[in-house]
Amino acid sequence: MTIPVYKDETKSVEERVQDLLSRMTIEEKIAQLTSVWLNLDARSGEVSPNQGLISADFDPAQAMRHGIGQIARPFGSQPLDPVKGVEMVNELQQRLVEGTRLGIPAICHVRTCAACSGCCGSLVSRPGRSRGHRGRLIWRPQPRR
Repeated sequence: MTIPVYKDETKSVEERVQDLLSRMTIEEKIAQLTSVWLNLDARSGEVSPNQGLISADFDPAQAMRHGIGQIARPFGSQPLDPVKGVEMVNELQQRLVEGTRLGIPAICHVRTCAACSGCCGSLVSRPGRSRGHRGRLIWRPQPRR
């Protein structure tokens, strides 16, 4: 079985992009321009919507059936152990790669360092300009208790 051009690393970027775009349906193209904000629940192991911001009838699997371009703030919705969070994101990526027609993984991002402070057991502070940091955020891991 030959692999599609878009998955063939020996082909040029231009060839791969052209091939992928020619294979994509309009729904898949729209999905790649779309983002979902999911809440990773380490206790249950579920990837569930952030119920406080998204309607209760939101179904993540339905929203990602054609793929998804971006998963916003997977660690920014609630405290989450970073190792468990990475495992959950990897499982989600595997579902996207193996469970969608074209197997395109999503981009995951967290907007700021401060969003990670609750999930990593760390302290994020913004020191004053007089300390010589010019207002940059400083991350200081805290010892686990």
